[in-house]
Amino acid sequence: MLYRKYRSQKFSQILGQDHIVRVLRQAVLDGRIAHAYLFSGPRGTGKTSAARILAKALNCKNPKDGEPCNECENCISITQGRFLDLIEIDAASNRGIEEIRDLKEKVGFLPVEGKYKVYIIDEAHMLTSEAFNALLKTLEEPPENVIFILATTEAYKIPVTILSRTQRFDFKLAEDEDLVNKLAFILKSEELKFDDDALKLISQGATGSFRDAETLLEKAISSLGEEKQLTVKKIEEILGYAGSKIINDFLKRLMDKDSEAAIKIFDEAFSNGVNITQFIKQILENVRKEMLLAIGKGDNAKLKEYMQIVKELNNVVFEVKSSLLPRLNLEMAILNIAGDNDVESKDTKAKTRKIKDEPEKLKPNFKITAEEVRKKWQSIVNESKFYNHNLVALLGTAKVEDFKDDNLLISVPYTYHKDRLCGTETRKFVETIFEKVLGTKVPYTCKVDKTLAAELSQKNNESGNEKLVEEVLK
Repeated sequence: MLYRKYRSQKFSQILGQDHIVRVLRQAVLDGRIAHAYLFSGPRGTGKTSAARILAKALNCKNPKDGEPCNECENCISITQGRFLDLIEIDAASNRGIEEIRDLKEKVGFLPVEGKYKVYIIDEAHMLTSEAFNALLKTLEEPPENVIFILATTEAYKIPVTILSRTQRFDFKLAEDEDLVNKLAFILKSEELKFDDDALKLISQGATGSFRDAETLLEKAISSLGEEKQLTVKKIEEILGYAGSKIINDFLKRLMDKDSEAAIKIFDEAFSNGVNITQFIKQILENVRKEMLLAIGKGDNAKLKEYMQIVKELNNVVFEVKSSLLPRLNLEMAILNIAGDNDVESKDTKAKTRKIKDEPEKLKPNFKITAEEVRKKWQSIVNESKFYNHNLVALLGTAKVEDFKDDNLLISVPYTYHKDRLCGTETRKFVETIFEKVLGTKVPYTCKVDKTLAAELSQKNNESGNEKLVEEVLK
């Protein structure tokens, strides 16, 4: 694994954490060592590497300027993972209670090989309450030759009693420049050619994590085959990225309210293997840049349009995880943002997903039948996409029964559908849609029809276990 092969072995090799490296090196140099440290921050930012380097520097036989020599017996032993005085505990695997009890029993023993016995507790926030209590006693009265280093991605879960007994260092996400420099170093060491822009793409996909960047790089290298150069095209294929031209064209069509062209661009990208979530992320990154420009120019109209795009696309990210047809969710969001110029007139855009303050005049003494509602049901479903794209799924699976007590009775497959359609906010949308399509107010009520659930389950090749599906939907 590249991230193991090229793991930092000196403080100077840790990139993007200068504020931490400087303090730790000086502490080693001055001999002012704390008995317990807390390294917190996002994954892949160098916490465990820094902990091992600190352990190495403290036990190095020939340290220089606060750095380990990486040549003495102790340094080599730590690098190879066989140093008896470096004990690593993985709290994520077993919650640590047995290991902490064992630690308490043996912590008083003198170091075997080095000057200090160092305990590294990785993912420390996963320790149980019992383990924390056991550790606390040791931290209160630690032996002079024992150092504790707790590493965690969620420092807020560490008890205050533990926090108060440690020196805390917060690791930050790596800058793109630092990620690119590390990737370039690895590729040069592996004697592989690369395009600078390809490394920039990997760094964007890694979102500040050295480990993620190195894992993506390894995936890219393994896919090269006979090729010996890492190109932008190759990275885009691996990460499911769309090219910058596609992203720019798509965003332009959204802003121009050209939904047909925007959907066409997305469909072509999707057919070429572009990942939907990654596609949305790229769009949002571009929108963020444009929002900042709009703020600088004081262009409030543009800013509102960008804010709508952000809101719609963020909703899609959550929806695609459980959607049977993820691309449909994005296409519906495109229609919400850009409006469907081919279905309705231009004034449709102005009222997209909004309820009119003044509904159209109703036809006097208009009496509609259930049969007429059935005939216009598809029009009702089509109209619903302009108000809330979730309504399309809710109404699309419903069935018109008949009028009962002056209310239109609608059958739905699951309790989830009934609760959503009968909710106050959704009811406002649906009744407005009825007014628009049917020309009159039509109050309605819903009931759950298990036969619809069975039909829907069969359509989706599901097991037909209505109760289980209903629980999942809840």
